[in-house]
Amino acid sequence: MNSACARNCCWLAAVTLLCTRGVDAQDYTAIDADLRAGTYGPVNSLLLQHRGEMVYEGYFRGSDSDDLQLLNSVTKSIGATLIGIAERRGLLRTDESIASLLPQYHWQAPALAANAGISLDAILRMRHGITWDEFTFGFTDPRNSAVQMFASGDWYLNVLTRPRSASVGFTYSTGVSTLMSGVLRQRAGQSPQQLFAQWLAQPLGIEHWDWELWSPQGPGSGQRSFPFDDAPLGVGLWLRPRDLLKVGELYLHDGRHAGQRLLDAEWIARSWTTYSDASSDAYFAGAEDFGYGQQWWFRAMIAADGERHACWYANGAGRQYLIVCPDDELIVVSTGDSYSYSGPGVLTLLREQVLPALPRRISAALNGSYYEPASDGQGLQIEIFDAQQRAIAYWYTYNASGEPRWYVLLGRIVDDEVQFEQILRAQGGRFRAGPAAQLPLVGNARLTWQSCTQARLDYDFDQGSGSYPLQRLTGSCAADHSPSASTR
Repeated sequence: MNSACARNCCWLAAVTLLCTRGVDAQDYTAIDADLRAGTYGPVNSLLLQHRGEMVYEGYFRGSDSDDLQLLNSVTKSIGATLIGIAERRGLLRTDESIASLLPQYHWQAPALAANAGISLDAILRMRHGITWDEFTFGFTDPRNSAVQMFASGDWYLNVLTRPRSASVGFTYSTGVSTLMSGVLRQRAGQSPQQLFAQWLAQPLGIEHWDWELWSPQGPGSGQRSFPFDDAPLGVGLWLRPRDLLKVGELYLHDGRHAGQRLLDAEWIARSWTTYSDASSDAYFAGAEDFGYGQQWWFRAMIAADGERHACWYANGAGRQYLIVCPDDELIVVSTGDSYSYSGPGVLTLLREQVLPALPRRISAALNGSYYEPASDGQGLQIEIFDAQQRAIAYWYTYNASGEPRWYVLLGRIVDDEVQFEQILRAQGGRFRAGPAAQLPLVGNARLTWQSCTQARLDYDFDQGSGSYPLQRLTGSCAADHSPSASTR
């Protein structure tokens, strides 16, 4: 955190950081109070990083910043990260079959032969065709597929000998994700936990972690020994929230950390492409803008102000989250104990309080007509050009005598505003005839947005100086700027 930000920070209860950069500190005070009151369920930690600044960090229910937190299925996204690093090192290809990646098994055996051709791509995308059900029954019920796997002596064989599904669509499976552990053991010659230490923990500066499965008896009571000493890359990793946030930074920064490339940018592009959604799979039916990439979920969150925010996230049971909203440069880490809680949670908090309070990202999604209801019949047409980081506006208004005036505003995008260096007054033209209209320079202006529907123009030109509150008349708050290809 830089010194300017630090001067504007305060500590609440010695563990919660509020910073005025990015979102007003008053908003964080309200968020902190809601979290401590349990409004969003049993949350243990919440970290918000915006544009590289840790703008909020809170720990609750006896947790603190040094505590390891169980990530559950967030582990899958970290496991896929190790696969991406292995690909970058030339140790594997994701179009290879599982039979070639796990050659120790007798793939001609009838119980294995049906699944021999499954590719690593299909495993990463959860489109593998293996029958699996870990949602119908709880995680202590022996009918749960994951519980059956945990109780077996060979987790990989337990998964790979299961029958094929009737169709190869999206099937969420902790067992199939755990195959990543065996693949890395075979191709890199070390355990997944050793590779995590060397390939991720060391370069990211992660000093403490653990692997233990969830237990209803609490930490220290879960399964800690695994077949072949292979920690499962589908579940069970424990990290400090600050260290989990570093994984989000790695993805937000296209695979680089501290100037070192760990992942190829192309890997992140593949990871953050939707391969399953409502158009392809019944699992997502009725859920618009919701899908799955490569061990990452996608959701376009519609904030309380109507604006659409495209976010990729790792999601673990009990509402463990690593959320990255690339366009907003926002990373969210949250851990909790919401195993029996079904009320509003951190995703609701993001939609209701965090996302609406972010400074507006200036983009073509804000294009449209704006006016002031108190002076109906005049206003601005605004066009933003993302690639050039420039903007143009046409201001249709009147002078003090009631004569029509037309101004052209030319400017550039600077941080969270448009700076119009030029206000040009159109004059001297004739309808479909010469001479050409003249455009003398008459002033300048600054345009900011309070939401995707509310803006303000601060102006200084030949009609005077002042502020012009604007309301959006045309254009959509939900303009699509998502990458190609549980709501609480």
